[in-house]
Amino acid sequence: MDKVLLPKEEIDSLLKIQNDQALLANQLGSLEYQIQSLNLDKESLIKQLKDLQDRSQELGKILQEKYGEGTINIESGEFIKA
Repeated sequence: MDKVLLPKEEIDSLLKIQNDQALLANQLGSLEYQIQSLNLDKESLIKQLKDLQDRSQELGKILQEKYGEGTINIESGEFIKA
């Protein structure tokens, strides 16, 4: 098997590619970590939204049972029957 020594420029080019690949892999890993963290945050916010919708519906039912069908002016506190 014949051995040939590569010129310094080619070795430098190969090392640059290796370093760039390692940097890219690190950046991709960091990005994936951030994506997973954001997904967890999103799931938490979706749960909070569902809880808020449930509370809104429950209060709507309570107010409807108490006052009947109608609309509420939140600014004035007035209930207007339908």
